[in-house]
Amino acid sequence: MTETPEINRATSFSMTRGLWAMLLGVMALFVVFAVAYSQVTPAAVAEQHNADENAHVLYVKTLASGHLPVFKKDGEDYEAHQPPLYYVLATPAYLAARGADAAMQVRAMRFVSIVIGALIVLVAFFCTREILPRQPGAALAVAAFLALLPGFIAISASVTNDTLTMLVIGVGLLLTARLARWTQTEDIADKSKALYQKSALIGLALGLGILTKTLTAPLFPTVIFAFLLLAYGKRITGQQAVVSVVIACGVGVAVALPWLMRNNALYGDPIASHLFQTAFNDTKYTMTADIMMRVFGGFDKYLIVVFQWAFASYWGGFDSMRAFWGMEPHKKAPNFANGPAAIYSLLAILCVASVIGLARGLKTIKGDAGAQALFGACAALTALTLVAFLQFNFTYFQAQGRYWYPAIYPLTLFFVVGWRGLLANAQARRGAYVFAAVAMVGLNIFTIVSLLAPRFAGG
Repeated sequence: MTETPEINRATSFSMTRGLWAMLLGVMALFVVFAVAYSQVTPAAVAEQHNADENAHVLYVKTLASGHLPVFKKDGEDYEAHQPPLYYVLATPAYLAARGADAAMQVRAMRFVSIVIGALIVLVAFFCTREILPRQPGAALAVAAFLALLPGFIAISASVTNDTLTMLVIGVGLLLTARLARWTQTEDIADKSKALYQKSALIGLALGLGILTKTLTAPLFPTVIFAFLLLAYGKRITGQQAVVSVVIACGVGVAVALPWLMRNNALYGDPIASHLFQTAFNDTKYTMTADIMMRVFGGFDKYLIVVFQWAFASYWGGFDSMRAFWGMEPHKKAPNFANGPAAIYSLLAILCVASVIGLARGLKTIKGDAGAQALFGACAALTALTLVAFLQFNFTYFQAQGRYWYPAIYPLTLFFVVGWRGLLANAQARRGAYVFAAVAMVGLNIFTIVSLLAPRFAGG
């Protein structure tokens, strides 16, 4: 092994009582807001107000009856092709509330998602701690930004496997980040066994991802890319990288193999992708991309609309993409031919500024091969998520920001690191963090009190 620079030997910052208190406070604030979103949003009603929630609830009810659901064309169980892991976790909550009314049962299942959302915030903090071991402020900022993002809170306050998807991807990144940091502090030339054990643990996360949702699939190439970057940075050998990739991917497939074999036997497709297409085509709300291109006036204008509204709903889109900031609460749905309200333009400016500052922010990891590998992996995950989003929208008009959420941790990390690059002064950064936190708390209060509460009053 080559000489390890001092930055590569840096251990992660210590978790002081004050830092623990702030992290737990952030998580508590997330739970309070998520419960508020859950309470204000009607549950167990025919016109569902969270994306596909009724179908997810039906899956849990079927599982609680003692068997896995089987997809049937034209049925209400159009999520029956989904892997079972999230629904297994939600079933005890449903069973515990089975004596209550239907709305209480759904809110009990929503609370499972809220707990998962809180764990996502926790994982985001510790993943950042591994990637930026000398920057506790960055780790706390990433956790706080994620915990207070209204779109993320709203998703986490619904019955959906999207939450577990984000958690499994986050855990996979955390395990990879810890492995990368371990290579910075150890001479692993003669420690291949330990390396391969850690790779197998990453493989377990990959397998659990397959058992959660196919949207976790980009985690496979992300992990592969991370190992290759570690080899390129001479933290592991090329042979160790290849063996680690084979172990991680092999364990991942092995964990999910029974489910893949079941799907293949039932549907002739290991991931049941054609069933999703069938269900989606038959949904009355589905609009194909070619039709919407004609409506919006061409391919380029269509793409603008897709990104405008996906960006808007990433930050804050509610009531199954029918309610946005700047709308009158009782308006049924936005006119997608018009751009979102001015607040989303302001948020876009903040994102552009973050991108400008990102190059400067990344200078802090110069010489840190582990951090560089993880930033590269996060960039790969973001790119793969974007490609999948575009492919989907080339077939259907689905400008939903939640399809970007598999990459929500990398996007949050890049946003925070970009602003750290813009604000070189530590005092200015702290001031910006406090201002941003207060603003996002206010935005969530406004969303609950002034948009959703009046919108659902009496519902």
